[in-house]
Amino acid sequence: VQSAAIGSHTFIAYSTSPNATTDGNNGNDTTKTTFSILGIGQSLPLTEGFEAVTFPPTGFSLYNPDVSLTWARTTAAAKTGVASARMDNYNYSSGAGQRDEIILPSLDLTTVLSPLMTFDVAYKLYTNPSTMPNYSDTLEVLISTDCGVTYSSIYKKAGLALTTTTPNWANSAF
Repeated sequence: VQSAAIGSHTFIAYSTSPNATTDGNNGNDTTKTTFSILGIGQSLPLTEGFEAVTFPPTGFSLYNPDVSLTWARTTAAAKTGVASARMDNYNYSSGAGQRDEIILPSLDLTTVLSPLMTFDVAYKLYTNPSTMPNYSDTLEVLISTDCGVTYSSIYKKAGLALTTTTPNWANSAF
């Protein structure tokens, strides 16, 4: 039995000498997954403006299964202060169908009757939504009340419903 400390970890499993013979296809012998060990939840309020240069902030983690572009800090846009978190889908041409996550630290809600989460969003479509091909992104916020065993969606928008600008599309970075 092994134990792991609180924090993010990577588990790698691989086979050697399957069936006590030389493997005919060693390209399928390894699997890797990341996981987190959560400690006691952080007390509220949690406020994050992504002002610190370190990203992700302490207690936050990223899930980036294709090990390509993912959430990052930017000073190109901000609601308050000088920074924000950004998913650069404009330069993520290989990202179609990919999922990238920014994961908040676990929170202690034991004394909170009606927790409230607020955040600001800025988004513009890359293509005209009335023509084909039509490219769109989805922003979804999920919560878990059982330490990540199950999740519920509390916010999900895509396409025109996610846009925050007029005009709502442009073939340039936003």
